[in-house]
Amino acid sequence: MDFSVLGTMDHYNDNTVNLTYSYSRNSRNFTRSIVFRRKENTEWSPLILIPLLATVVLIVTVFLLMMFRQNPTFVISTVACCLIFVTVYLIMVAMDSSRQYLY
Repeated sequence: MDFSVLGTMDHYNDNTVNLTYSYSRNSRNFTRSIVFRRKENTEWSPLILIPLLATVVLIVTVFLLMMFRQNPTFVISTVACCLIFVTVYLIMVAMDSSRQYLY
């Protein structure tokens, strides 16, 4: 039984990958070409939400510092929770934008 495979993969600038492979079996040649396209994330909402969240955290921090001058632990814990929320949001946006969509 004679069996051989030859494959090439080409990357293009328009975010496509062309996979071409050919194989022969019992003196018959078969060729297959597949084009994978990566879907781009075109949403602009995460870009505007990050400065908005930073502004809200700053305003809340200043307000809490003015209201609770006698109890700074409450202010520190509230600011820490806000920063954790922003960090989790940024990690989720980064994971979503770095995901590759192939079809």
